[in-house]
Amino acid sequence: MTPGSFLDISIGVLYALVVALFSMFVIFRIKEPPCDRKILFAGIVAHLFSAIGFVIFMKAYYGYLGDALYYFNTSAFIFNNLLDKFYNSYELLFASPETLSVITQLQLFGTFDPEVIYMARFTLPFYVLGMGLFTPTSVLISTLPFIGKFLLLKAIQRSTPDTDIRILNKVALTILFIPTVLFWGTTILKESFLMFAIGLLFISLQMLWSRKVFMPLLLIPVALHIIMNLKGWVMFVFGIASLASITLYILNLPKIRSDIVLRIGTFVIFTILFGFIFYFGIQHVIQEVIDNFLKIAYGFQTWHTYLGHTRGQSSYTLLTIPNLLEARWWQFIIAFPEALLTALYRPFIFEIDRLSEALVLPENLFILILTTRIFLRFKNVWQQMANNPILLTAFIFGILTLYVVGLVSFNFGAMVRYRIPGLLSVLTSLSLAYFIMKRQGQDTKG
Repeated sequence: MTPGSFLDISIGVLYALVVALFSMFVIFRIKEPPCDRKILFAGIVAHLFSAIGFVIFMKAYYGYLGDALYYFNTSAFIFNNLLDKFYNSYELLFASPETLSVITQLQLFGTFDPEVIYMARFTLPFYVLGMGLFTPTSVLISTLPFIGKFLLLKAIQRSTPDTDIRILNKVALTILFIPTVLFWGTTILKESFLMFAIGLLFISLQMLWSRKVFMPLLLIPVALHIIMNLKGWVMFVFGIASLASITLYILNLPKIRSDIVLRIGTFVIFTILFGFIFYFGIQHVIQEVIDNFLKIAYGFQTWHTYLGHTRGQSSYTLLTIPNLLEARWWQFIIAFPEALLTALYRPFIFEIDRLSEALVLPENLFILILTTRIFLRFKNVWQQMANNPILLTAFIFGILTLYVVGLVSFNFGAMVRYRIPGLLSVLTSLSLAYFIMKRQGQDTKG
């Protein structure tokens, strides 16, 4: 059946209705939900039908389904090979693509791109459940980012047990219905799986902080497997954010904060510890990750600059770093504000040249209003986050992810999609801290 055909979409709608009914049964039996159950149900319905909306829009406006169809077809290729050549099942399902020759990869998978192979493998169970149809498969995958957001909300709720449910409802409304996240993050794309994996990491981090070890031992390997095989640098950023948030949290403890000697001593100990780990443990790994990442990003920069000049696509450049491979370390630091602001607020209205990019306008306006108000009272907002390592991790992870995305995307269409994990984390942490601060201000006036 042709992906995006009327029959394919119609079956997808039936799948969405069935999943919505099942989700209603599950949601209304959750104990201590992180927000109002009606909001959760509306959220899952929005995710399910956004997957269908993506198919309709891409087919009607662009005439093709982009990378999502490529991953879907590769998954179909694997499934058909499993039926015809079951003796190759280990290589098809578990073997590392990097260890296979190009000819073997083409014979077994039809592609020699490891990330495409991993995406096809992750898609395969949904492909089977979706009867090999594109829209039903997309609908089933759209449940993953919803689960990831739910787990993130649950981690925040558990880490702030005294927070009013009305505040949690506002946070849920903020992150469950972000337009571009619903459009780009609810179909057969990497972001759908990444949001699920990030949700697993945050709920695991909260459990570890609460001294619960068993479930994190099960969840973290799943998250690691997904992230490392799709966008390994995200895991690297999450590790930095986790270490930084723990350090800041400990330095902010009343006993340490009140004693300057103890505070300096703690800071020195952490500096020596992290320096020791970096120098003797992961220095070469980090260097290899950075070198490979910059090479890929430079190719991205060159390609999108070429497309911008020759085909009028929405490419952009950073004034502070015209060439990534020739940049010095200090240029990456100087580029931080420009790259971060690019990921947060661009494309501006006069930079949009695709209808799908127009979805970014309402959320960018919301982000601008929210961050402006927070900036005016940042000290109060920071105090809300400084006492909570989960919020701190979400904030730092989001900021660093947005910085990297703004630094290396060089195309607004791609950036709007790549920024989803970072945007989700930043909005979760900032909106919760802001709404708590705002409520406290209202209580003071009252």
